[in-house]
Amino acid sequence: MVATTSCIPDVTYNTTSNDVMGVLTFTYNGLNVSGTVYPYCANMYHIEWGDGTSTSGTNLTAATTLYHTYYSVGIYTVTLVIDNLNYTSTACNISYECVSSTKYSISIGGEGASCCTDDIPAYDIATKTIDDIGQFGANTSTGELVFRQNDCPDDVPLGCIRLTKDVNLISNVISAQASLYGDYWLYEEEEYTTSTTLVPNVIENGNLNQWRVSESYTYREELDEDIINSSSQTEYKNYDRGTFGMETFDWDYPENNDPELWLLSSRNTEYSPNGNVLEQQNILGNYSTVAFSWNNTQTHYIAQNAEQGTALFESFEKVYPDVNSSNYRFLEEYVHYDAGDGPIDNTIAHTGENSIALVDPGSTDAYVITSINDMGLKLSTQSFEKGLLVQAWFHIDKAKNDADIDLYLWNRYASTWWTSQLTMSKISEAGEWQLYGVLVRPADLTALGLSATGQSRVVMGVHVNNLISIGSSTSDPDEYENSWITAGEEATSDIHMDDVRIQPLSSEMQCYVYDDTGKLRATFDQQHYATIFQYDASGKLVRKLKETVEGIKTISETEYNSPGNASW
Repeated sequence: MVATTSCIPDVTYNTTSNDVMGVLTFTYNGLNVSGTVYPYCANMYHIEWGDGTSTSGTNLTAATTLYHTYYSVGIYTVTLVIDNLNYTSTACNISYECVSSTKYSISIGGEGASCCTDDIPAYDIATKTIDDIGQFGANTSTGELVFRQNDCPDDVPLGCIRLTKDVNLISNVISAQASLYGDYWLYEEEEYTTSTTLVPNVIENGNLNQWRVSESYTYREELDEDIINSSSQTEYKNYDRGTFGMETFDWDYPENNDPELWLLSSRNTEYSPNGNVLEQQNILGNYSTVAFSWNNTQTHYIAQNAEQGTALFESFEKVYPDVNSSNYRFLEEYVHYDAGDGPIDNTIAHTGENSIALVDPGSTDAYVITSINDMGLKLSTQSFEKGLLVQAWFHIDKAKNDADIDLYLWNRYASTWWTSQLTMSKISEAGEWQLYGVLVRPADLTALGLSATGQSRVVMGVHVNNLISIGSSTSDPDEYENSWITAGEEATSDIHMDDVRIQPLSSEMQCYVYDDTGKLRATFDQQHYATIFQYDASGKLVRKLKETVEGIKTISETEYNSPGNASW
């Protein structure tokens, strides 16, 4: 066993690239401890590739080579982080105490490389010629001075040099918008699994060559500005009022557009392979995100002012088999579910058809929901500024009255787990169900060693107090690897949990519950109260109910009459 607090991952790498893409070959050699490289296995690691993608895994042995492809030119900062779990892995046989990382920069292609070159043509004094054959001219869309090479259709802009006036204006414009498209999109592949064991390429995987809107612009200009600033009444013409003059959009170099005129109204930062926008940034720079349920066909939740992966909603309505293993099943958003730890009960539900019975199977395990592809709930900057809101509905046996329910927190990167405990408070009742919630303050997160710039994932556990022990010294931390939510109770079904919701406090979130026919069964507002939709046997909506702080109220009720089957 080696225990040290000073170790640096040792790597070697090389790149092969052309003007538009490149491949990084990455080899992990071991840990550099005080100048000596030991071939220690990394029990858990993750790599940030610098292009918005990352790779995580376990048991990274020495001399392992990884590959990554970049599809755009540029300079990328790659970071390898060895995460400290402080336990012996069978495949590694090494236990260590260090959380360390290493960073290095790589260059793919030439910065801004095009089909020819971005270099300004130089004048050769000896030959008294320009090294490239072409002509100087004006880009009529932007007013820039450019050089046009005879053997390349691309304009080479000469920096920020502009002509004295915009040479291409369009008059009598009523409104104008512009959209930019991108053809390379990443997504969580585990949430969109395939039944094949083959590894598809980026085109087959739906990453490359999928043209979708990346940025949307709108043109801002005062209407009738010319007539307002003119004293001549003879210039007023009724037929051309309500218009303006517009500078055309520079499609080749969007950064050259006047940001005071062409406003970036939205930016789509993540798509699903089905073409659905998963994350969007508005004109103020605020993010919004959406998740999908029922085989990614129905809207699961919409969260405003929240980044992708920083919110969670689970209604326990749909369980998926794992295409790679019969030992695992999954809930929405690829959350792992083990039926042996707690059954999903279809005899009682807050909304929809199912809830989870908080039943301990008689071992040291509690009920566990595990996310295989993540290491807990992602935390954004606003999570550390405002905190997190956790809410869930509980059905508690009348003999127990109110339950003592706690929320446990765990820094997934640390060796000490379930280190923080918060009490969930009862908020209100609706029928036989009770709403509990708790605010996870920024101080609760930083006390775990988490930060927006460092370790930024947290595990949460919902625990009915004094019934079983979670986090005892006899429990194996590996049993809770990557867990998002855990819940434990004694071996009875006195307590059920349904409609679990986690979100940044400063976000607004709407959640949706469907049945297996695709009908909407309930929606949840920002206060986590449900609007419930009830249907008759033929699938027609007959009743709409609304939960409030004072209980359940009927909003509307409909009766249908068909020939030979009166409803009265």
